[in-house]
Amino acid sequence: MSKEIKFRAWDKQNKNMEEVDLLGSNVLHIKNSEWENIEDFEVMQYTGLKDKNGVEIYEGDIIREQSKRLDKYFVVEWLDRIGSYSFQPVDKEAKSWPCFNFGSAKNLEIVGNIYKNKELLEGSK
Repeated sequence: MSKEIKFRAWDKQNKNMEEVDLLGSNVLHIKNSEWENIEDFEVMQYTGLKDKNGVEIYEGDIIREQSKRLDKYFVVEWLDRIGSYSFQPVDKEAKSWPCFNFGSAKNLEIVGNIYKNKELLEGSK
C-alpha cells in the first residue's frame, strides 16, 4: 500500500481553497485551470487520514475530537522535530498529538480550516 500524495492550496488573493494537480518548485497547477505562481498560494499536504465522515484531512484543517471523555479542537500542522503531522490543540494548555497516534480517525471531524474559520482559533489567544 503506497501513501497517497495530494495537495490543496489557499488562494491568498481570491480567498478560495483550490485542488492542486501538479506542484513544481515555484509554480502549481490548479485542477481544471492553469499554472499559477506558488507565492500567491499557501500549499497544504494531505495527511493520509480521513475524518469520521470520510473527508480527507489536510494541513491547516481544524478538527474536533469528540468522545465520551473529550471535546477538543485541534489544528493539523507538520512538525519537523517529530517528522509527522501533529494535531496542535487550539487550547494551548492541552496536549498535542502526533497524527501517527491516530490509526483510526473515527472520533475526528473536520470543522473548518485556518483560513476560512479563524473564529474557531480564538480560544488559542
